[in-house]
Amino acid sequence: MTPEQETARRKKLIKAARATLSMEFGLAFGADRIASALFHLGKVYEEKHPIFRSFIRDIPLEIPFGRSRLLWASAAMLATDDKLAQVEAKYRREILEECVNVIALYSS
Repeated sequence: MTPEQETARRKKLIKAARATLSMEFGLAFGADRIASALFHLGKVYEEKHPIFRSFIRDIPLEIPFGRSRLLWASAAMLATDDKLAQVEAKYRREILEECVNVIALYSS
């Protein structure tokens, strides 16, 4: 990856972390965006911030999040919300704290 690519990818990471921290993104959607940005930055970045991928892996596969929720029948989608809320509650503080860390670490 070139230095320019790394800079652009870091900007995407910071943008996703800010949107998650401000609750512009839902927790699951935001964590997924952050995990994706970390993946594209490389293994070293992923290893520094494993909580995002851990959180996404703990969401059962049958639970939609992000835009995929719009494709589900409303009754079926709403029936999964309690399970998603439980996983989010378990990780919320750690995810938000790590968003603060990501912003502080890569904004300079």
